[in-house]
Amino acid sequence: MALTRAIFFAEQYPNKIEKLVAIGAGEWKKKKGFREFKMDYKSFSAMDKIFWKQQMAIRPEPKRIDEWFSTLSNYYNNLNIDKTTLGEMSCICAGR
Repeated sequence: MALTRAIFFAEQYPNKIEKLVAIGAGEWKKKKGFREFKMDYKSFSAMDKIFWKQQMAIRPEPKRIDEWFSTLSNYYNNLNIDKTTLGEMSCICAGR
């Protein structure tokens, strides 16, 4: 998921990106059954209670955490990184 955020940022702000390292990058197709994210605070906080307790303490609007997870789930469920997107990136392949 971090790579998709990096690609999104690179598309939005190409003048701010000097290098983007993508290991194992591939297409993320927007089609039913390919992937589905159902993220919610309750599930994530159960995996690492200390981390999420810290996160809630530093967030400017912790009461909106469910809204944030909903927005993030919607983003990933509708994300489409296809050959066109990947083809617009120039790359330097390590080890070649």
